[in-house]
Amino acid sequence: MLVANPPWIEFDKRTALGVRQTFPAFLTPAGPLTSHLSRAICHTLCTSLLNVIPQLDDYLCPICSSISVKPVRLSCNHIFCVRCLVKLQRANKDSCPMCRRDCVLSANSGNLDIGLYNFLKEYFPKEAKIKQAENEREVAIEHWKNIHNESCVIS
Repeated sequence: MLVANPPWIEFDKRTALGVRQTFPAFLTPAGPLTSHLSRAICHTLCTSLLNVIPQLDDYLCPICSSISVKPVRLSCNHIFCVRCLVKLQRANKDSCPMCRRDCVLSANSGNLDIGLYNFLKEYFPKEAKIKQAENEREVAIEHWKNIHNESCVIS
């Protein structure tokens, strides 16, 4: 007959937090928190800690819905990825897609948010690398069209 592990053992396995070593007095069979410790810790982590951990959804470009690699902060304080901003400027659209303030055409390399760029590369390296590859592919296709005046299909 299989006997289920106590909840703190399962919690230790899932989180690697070492609850048994940190709170040994509470985890004895007669301890006050034996049955509810794992739930209490999970609840505390979910309500307190997870709210401050960076989430990818907080750093998506509102135009392409992808991570804002090389984020550009406009004078209205809205952030877009550099490719989307370049597309807006090439289309001669000056109004910000979020607030309609005329500030898109005045944006330049000085609007690149270096701090946010480094943050995204550090905390979301996989997503940033994928987005950068997509940007480079898109630029290559545009250059091909400009040079050869025909469409290019890269598969």
